[in-house]
Amino acid sequence: MNTKPETRILHIPSINVEIPTLDVLHDPSSNQEAVDSLVSRLSEELQSTLHQHLYQVMIKAMHQVVHKETQKLTGKVEETISAHLPEIIKAACQQTPSDK
Repeated sequence: MNTKPETRILHIPSINVEIPTLDVLHDPSSNQEAVDSLVSRLSEELQSTLHQHLYQVMIKAMHQVVHKETQKLTGKVEETISAHLPEIIKAACQQTPSDK
């Protein structure tokens, strides 16, 4: 009769993997299978967690770059408007009512 082995949960931050209980005395061959399976699942979970973390770090970095560049552009636009504002006002005041 094939029964599911007893398991426990290993808690690693953001990773939960079911760990089989090894039976060293009665069935050493199944232990190797259990260890191989555990290593495979841990590898998959760690890779997934790493990808998620890297994605979050990249998004945060991109947000910071966009924010910084937006501030630079806003500053340049404000400088340009301030530099040319007297000319813009003068030109607007010189227009005739029919030009407006």
